[in-house]
Amino acid sequence: MSLSNQGDIDAQAIAGAIATATHGSGRRFPNFSAVLERARIVDGTGEVIEVSRHQNADLLPAIQTSIGVLGIMTEVTIKVAPAYNLHARTDIVRLDEVMERFDSDVEEYRHFGLFWMPTDQSARLYNLDDAGADDCVVKRYREFGVDDPPPKLGPHERYGPAYRIYPMVYDPNFHEVEYFLPLEQAREILEEMRRLMMRWLPMSVYPLEIRVVAQDEAWMSPNYQRDNLVVSVSGEPGQEYWPYLRACDSLFAEYRGRPHWGKIHFMTADRVARLFPRYQDFVEARRRLDPKGVFLNAHTRELFE
Repeated sequence: MSLSNQGDIDAQAIAGAIATATHGSGRRFPNFSAVLERARIVDGTGEVIEVSRHQNADLLPAIQTSIGVLGIMTEVTIKVAPAYNLHARTDIVRLDEVMERFDSDVEEYRHFGLFWMPTDQSARLYNLDDAGADDCVVKRYREFGVDDPPPKLGPHERYGPAYRIYPMVYDPNFHEVEYFLPLEQAREILEEMRRLMMRWLPMSVYPLEIRVVAQDEAWMSPNYQRDNLVVSVSGEPGQEYWPYLRACDSLFAEYRGRPHWGKIHFMTADRVARLFPRYQDFVEARRRLDPKGVFLNAHTRELFE
């Protein structure tokens, strides 16, 4: 068996990946929380509760992206897929060429993503060879059955089980802001991000990562009932780059950007309430499961109390 989708970093705990809607990529594939079918949780009163489509079903869309404030997951059942292989190809393509093929690539490939380089030195920060300013390192993945004959591999191509091919190994040398924005506005958003990053050089020297994720039904998932373009902005730890990140956040706000709950963001309760249609239902579920706020901390109390 295999996962239908997973993050390109796979070191997280299962419960944490579910609770924060950790994601991979793909026009037809939702994030990790969407595969949660059942959970056993210990709530804020110490009671053990079963949540599934057959027990406490009204809580399932809250539990699926719980952000850690509804209780402790002690057991989960997730939906898996038959095992499959991936053929991955990496190309260096100019940004204008990427944009010409963006819609067709998103539809054609099982997974599709890219890194855009604002400067010649950007590629070195992620060990991406041979790319320069305004180049994109484009990653495209096709699915093969485990019994299918493997493809012939050219340069910069890999093939094997999905769980080996999709995840990458990154040095922990960056902090990240990641927002989910309406996919239908992808071209406009990418053009605006390019202009913003060029204005903020050299603070914005890290590559811009772009992916696509399918919609789901979890109340606090950033993909709730919306297919999204995922935009990841990074910076070097220790660098005073908060003004740049806030400038990015302001741009994302114009496009109704929703945050990745496991990364840096600048949400307020009012803003979250505007962005997530079922926000109040989630808050009521939190109060029901944790009436004394045992699982709240200073950050989540401001958002969900």
